[in-house]
Amino acid sequence: ITLPSDATQPYGEGKLSYYAENGVIDAAGMDERFVLGGQAANNVHDFLGPTVKCYLDNESFINGGIVHESPRLIIKLYDSSAINISGIGIGHDITATLDKQPTTTYVLNDFFIPELDGFLKGKVQYTMPVISEGSHELIIRAWDIYNNSGQCRIDFKVVPQQRTEIIALSNYPNPMTEGTVFTAQLGGLTGLLDIDIQVLTIAGIEVKSIHKTINADSNRSMDIVWDGKDYHGNKAIPGIYLYKFIVRNILGETTTRVQKLIIR
Repeated sequence: ITLPSDATQPYGEGKLSYYAENGVIDAAGMDERFVLGGQAANNVHDFLGPTVKCYLDNESFINGGIVHESPRLIIKLYDSSAINISGIGIGHDITATLDKQPTTTYVLNDFFIPELDGFLKGKVQYTMPVISEGSHELIIRAWDIYNNSGQCRIDFKVVPQQRTEIIALSNYPNPMTEGTVFTAQLGGLTGLLDIDIQVLTIAGIEVKSIHKTINADSNRSMDIVWDGKDYHGNKAIPGIYLYKFIVRNILGETTTRVQKLIIR
């Protein structure tokens, strides 16, 4: 384990806490049988800061693009030594600063999720507070454990959005026999959404209704499975059907789209 340079301190008793889980039980422990302090004589000479890549809402975001009032910030980080998330040193946090204002600087250490091989690489995902309409910039900065910094800048425009758009809607297979997967690509105001899918006969009789509450990303596809059975658990009779895809967002705005479905 390599500690951040800011962790250098007078010699004293150290404490190392452990935590593990296997999906069923948790395990925890600690070790105080060592002395901590000073700095290693063979310290690595690292003068390069982390690689920082940043996006809004999804990784296909193009700099200068349009987002809604509370976009999700995505930061991808890499450093050959390790990313510093300790919060020990002043000014050595992972931060996002909106429009160069100290009052809108957000510390994101707690949102860093490392990849399985350690703290060299990882991702931050953070939903921004509501941002006013118009053009803005974000400066994202991160540090490695040797106090080298890297940064990324995002320029973007906020356009208030109240509706959720159904950009694309389909199901596969269609025609279906045993079941099908409804796939939708959503845009506009996403986030927490209520999804209802109503399967109807041509005469308008409802055969099945599926309800899901999801946390959706803009421009990212989502899938919902139907096993092809009606309310009574019976396989739906072969024929031509309609399905109504209904989206309700956090503002209560509803968007609906209807498609054809064939059952063999």
